[in-house]
Amino acid sequence: MRFSPWLDDEADIARFRWDAETRMWSLYSKNRRERWVLYAKCEPKADVVELVREVAEDPTGIFWG
Repeated sequence: MRFSPWLDDEADIARFRWDAETRMWSLYSKNRRERWVLYAKCEPKADVVELVREVAEDPTGIFWG
């Protein structure tokens, strides 16, 4: 997910994944090896907006540093 159009491909800070079976969105962050891992501080949600807010607020500093 990108918040700014001028960011390049290496600026990915979060990923949202849809599970069709559960009809829920999950939030992923990169670990120190640059691999996508489930963001454990937030349960999957039916409304992706809640996950976008989590990224924007970034209470752990994992997304924006």
